[in-house]
Amino acid sequence: MNVVKDMPTTLCTQKLSEEIRQTKSASTAKGYLAAINKLEEFFGRDVISINDFSTTFIEDFSKFLIAEGLSAATTSLYLRNLRALLKKSLGTNDKEVLRQVFKGVSSKNGKSSAAIGISDLTRLASANLSAYPPLRRIRSLFLFSFYACGLPIGYIRLLPKSLPASGCIPLPQNRRMTIVPQLSEVITRFETENSSNFVEYAASISEADYARGLEAIGVLMKLPVRLTPTSAAESWVAIALESGIALEHIAAIINDTTPITKHISASACHTPGVIPEKIANRLNDTSERWYAMRCFDSTPAEMQAKLAAEELAVDTFIPVQANTATTLAKDRLMSSLLFFRTSATNASVLKSRIAPGAYVFSFSSGDKKPACIPNDQMLTFMFLVNIGADTILYYYPSENGSSQQFEPKDIVEITDGSFCGNVGIVERLSKDRLRVCVRIEALNGALISAEIPAKFLKKGI
Repeated sequence: MNVVKDMPTTLCTQKLSEEIRQTKSASTAKGYLAAINKLEEFFGRDVISINDFSTTFIEDFSKFLIAEGLSAATTSLYLRNLRALLKKSLGTNDKEVLRQVFKGVSSKNGKSSAAIGISDLTRLASANLSAYPPLRRIRSLFLFSFYACGLPIGYIRLLPKSLPASGCIPLPQNRRMTIVPQLSEVITRFETENSSNFVEYAASISEADYARGLEAIGVLMKLPVRLTPTSAAESWVAIALESGIALEHIAAIINDTTPITKHISASACHTPGVIPEKIANRLNDTSERWYAMRCFDSTPAEMQAKLAAEELAVDTFIPVQANTATTLAKDRLMSSLLFFRTSATNASVLKSRIAPGAYVFSFSSGDKKPACIPNDQMLTFMFLVNIGADTILYYYPSENGSSQQFEPKDIVEITDGSFCGNVGIVERLSKDRLRVCVRIEALNGALISAEIPAKFLKKGI
């Protein structure tokens, strides 16, 4: 290690921090103090020997900051703040030494990151671009690049026209592409929509047209940053860091192609394919899980045949097979259920496609994605159902759960649920005998109609 000589013996960060608080405004001091705090964390002490500022300090400290989750721009800012503090603390004779230590640090901010977060990537992947066929094709190329760990378009052009189902494809400059299921999905969808080969399209589009198309997509989608060809790699790196992937593994996979890993030397061996698949699943999880739907306009058997015809589910299960014209009252709800096993993406597609004729049970908060059923619970349920209906009791609200009888125009008070405390008028009886459609006057005189369980209603005021 080459050590810079002739610098002061020690640097007390606590004393330096106090000087900053006394001489700088609160807003200015904030940035300098943050840099000092990170410096203390890096060295593990608040009294630092000046000899610790070796010629490799900038590289080592940058790695530390990036591993802490700081962006490339923030890392550059910390280094510039630290240089300014040391420059003020050192004597005139040490100016040249300081210049040598920080000679690789730019005086200006680097380019801002082109990375976009997982929520914006999800929006981009699911956006309806059918009205813009050229942009839809460019979107497919971008998603392929992302799923291939940020693989640049120049490498995509070198791929075989038909990709294997799994494994890795070696590429120039010691790179390779791990085949994940999402890559095949992108290619299949592209070739179905365009009746042309995906790799041939990648070879035909110019870098300039690709960049212009991405920028147009970013504007159309109102993304928070400008979408560029490097956004795929930078987004992949950012999501990998967010997922807890070690920085040296990221650098080995992408071969140091993004600003955030430019200080890291790629390892000689490649990281196992589990990491590319893990990151790809953050955007499009292809794992097959069980989901449930309730059928309204068709029977579960009819819906089962529809799913099989459209190949949207790999497996289905109907818990109640009606053998008579009349279904037992206790099976009233269960007889309308169909369980199906598919990917999260297909479950979301089904949810939007089959409504309102059927409903896929979903989470009640957040993005309200279809709610999956743990595999062990589903297998246990299927086992119990197959034992025989006589051994299982299904518990539902009693048909006589409410002793009150309601008629249209009855005035009722709501005693439970989201509308508790409101007074409404019965509009009609629901098809479900346990529920009543009530009209409620809400804020500012707005009228709301809602189906409310009869047991939540109190007749007469």
